[in-house]
Amino acid sequence: MYINQDYAKVQGAEVNLIWQASNLFRAFGNVSYQLAKGKSNSARESSLQIEQNGEVPLTTEQYLAWDRPWNINLGVVLTPDTTLKKHKGWMKNMQLYVSSSYQSGFRYTPMILEGYNELGRPEFNSDLNNYLEERGTPWFNTDVKLTKTFARKAGKGITLSIEVRNALNNKNAQIINPVTGRAWEEGDD
Repeated sequence: MYINQDYAKVQGAEVNLIWQASNLFRAFGNVSYQLAKGKSNSARESSLQIEQNGEVPLTTEQYLAWDRPWNINLGVVLTPDTTLKKHKGWMKNMQLYVSSSYQSGFRYTPMILEGYNELGRPEFNSDLNNYLEERGTPWFNTDVKLTKTFARKAGKGITLSIEVRNALNNKNAQIINPVTGRAWEEGDD
């Protein structure tokens, strides 16, 4: 038996800023903050809570697993045109786009050290009083894109595009180690 009580409440704000410095140069920024809370992360989660506990708590909200509050994007666009004195021939119809983004890490439930087993290995349990209260390490990426359009007289043509994603080769944690709050590394519990 399924109950239609699944819901999420997302509240937030977003600010965008675009600055056109000249015909050649444009900068942009976007900052958003949101908070996602609710009863469960999916309809299946509610049914699992009923199977395990016999009920679903109706009076409390919790952070949702997909809640990542901060998202910040900054970038610049350089579009050379015919007013440039140097290299104006080969730079015509080119565009350079560089952007960096910061995003809050994934939510996770921290683990509490309960003791050690007979082999001396640590034993942890989930801190269910702080369910999804912590955030893992944030993500940071920088992308670069260069395009050149080879146009004919009618305005039609071919655009060649080269793009480098995560140009700084940052490692962003997909699965969070609930003991450390970051991706698992050798030597971690």
